Amino acid sequence: MNLMQRLHGHAQPDKAAHDHVYTVSGAPFWVRHYDLVVNLITLGRTSAIHQQTLSLTTLRPGDAVLDVGCGTGALLLVAEKLIGSEGMAVGLDVEPAMVEQAERRAGDSQAAFEVASIDHIPYADDTFDVAFSTLMYHHLTEAQKAAGIVELARVLKPGGRLVVVDINPARRNIL
Repeated sequence: MNLMQRLHGHAQPDKAAHDHVYTVSGAPFWVRHYDLVVNLITLGRTSAIHQQTLSLTTLRPGDAVLDVGCGTGALLLVAEKLIGSEGMAVGLDVEPAMVEQAERRAGDSQAAFEVASIDHIPYADDTFDVAFSTLMYHHLTEAQKAAGIVELARVLKPGGRLVVVDINPARRNIL
């Protein structure tokens, strides 16, 4: 059980069926420069993309929010301000160094960051009101995309909201 779940009285994540270990021999050098690279790729529109993404989620105070492929946590930390202290903010990323960087960025935030993938989300059914993913989906295989959508549907509450913002390879721009 993570700190957010303890604070908010949520049940422990169901990790039995989704326990995976991710290891790396060393953090990739690009992790230190991830935010800069993303801002360059988006032609300086990262903040605008984050604001548009959050406007699509219609976050409300008290919502439980999941950011899949959270990177350095920038978007989730903005979302956390919108859901307030009664909400729950969780970020997942497959890169342990990204999770470490997100945790450092979070400081005294109550957001929780974990190493996990979209196709093995370590939370119980019906946990989240909102899930979002930005600029990550294009990295997945077709099998991971399909399994990820099933996992997201599983962890979203009935009536939950999902927003995926990504690059459209056919148009070579941001959707």
